[in-house]
Amino acid sequence: MLAIPLTIIIAIVSAFSFFIEGVRRDALLAADYYPDILIQQQVGGRTESLFFDRYDDVLKDINAIKSYYPRSWGYINHTDSKNRIKSFVVMGLDPEYISSGLFIDVAIEQGRSLREHDYNKAIAGKALAAAFDCTTGDTIEVTSPGLRKPVLIEVVGIFDTAVQIYSADLLLVDRQTANTILGFIDDNESSDIMVYLSNPAMAGMVASNLLKKIDGANPVTKSAMQSLTEQSFGQKSGFFHLLWFILLVNVMIIAWSLTSHISFSLRKEIGILKAIGWDTGDIMILKSFETLTIGFFSIIAGLIGGIAYMFSGAPGIKQMIIGWTDIYPEFPIPLYVNASTVFLIIILGIIPLLAGTLFPIWRIGAIDPDKAIRQ
Repeated sequence: MLAIPLTIIIAIVSAFSFFIEGVRRDALLAADYYPDILIQQQVGGRTESLFFDRYDDVLKDINAIKSYYPRSWGYINHTDSKNRIKSFVVMGLDPEYISSGLFIDVAIEQGRSLREHDYNKAIAGKALAAAFDCTTGDTIEVTSPGLRKPVLIEVVGIFDTAVQIYSADLLLVDRQTANTILGFIDDNESSDIMVYLSNPAMAGMVASNLLKKIDGANPVTKSAMQSLTEQSFGQKSGFFHLLWFILLVNVMIIAWSLTSHISFSLRKEIGILKAIGWDTGDIMILKSFETLTIGFFSIIAGLIGGIAYMFSGAPGIKQMIIGWTDIYPEFPIPLYVNASTVFLIIILGIIPLLAGTLFPIWRIGAIDPDKAIRQ
């Protein structure tokens, strides 16, 4: 009776826990590739595009800066075969930056990377390639929300990275092509500037210097971006931690309910054991072993079931647990099976179970053996 609800509860808890760990791990892996400083331009408290030459002279004069690269990025829309509008990210980078080793760890699964003088050519993420039903060598039409005329883009590569949430919806092009798609005024316009320092520890000082030298500049350090990422996914996991607590309390309630109404056969069994010389402590040890055996196998079954359910695409609840399912077509759910999380699930599954079973058994074990047998 107890094994079935416990297995279901552990399956739910493990599925959500490994999902949250997977998303958080992907986000923090992406955060490792953040530039030391990301410079944005703010006008009236809003982030807007900037003109690179306005910053170029200032950045050249700061000795602590090793290199810097402008970046253009924004969103494009695509209507799929079911007439649903999907949103994807177009990012424009200089080819030398992509090959510098500073960009997120990109593995080209098909085709090649971007080269110098590649114009209207792109590397597509897996989800974007699936949405446009394209492969290397195909040409796709890309239209941004503010651009009426579509731009023809040749897909020269499809990439895969260790960070799925970063790469799946990405269309990576050169900056000139991105500016055309996004409707920027000229090639000098960018969304932001990525700055790399010879000594990353000086990021705070360099950011303060940039604030003084350029009006409207908003330099954000790598540590600040990583902290925001950590906080963001920590808050998102709060709901699942609450769910975890509620489900584990339910385990204890179910165990208490089942054992507080002990059947006559179990009362008789305890009475016979007491009559032949077992004391209450021995009986509790025996029942603890039974409970641990049931709990252990139920938890293992729940863990396997939860992982298998998520790997199958989480049918029925995928849209609830991943808010971007309306954006990404068939996006693979990121999972990360952490040993410490598995250990915590086992401990928090066993302790409520023991707490819910041992006290009622101890109460029955205190009854006189003759009375327990005849009752």
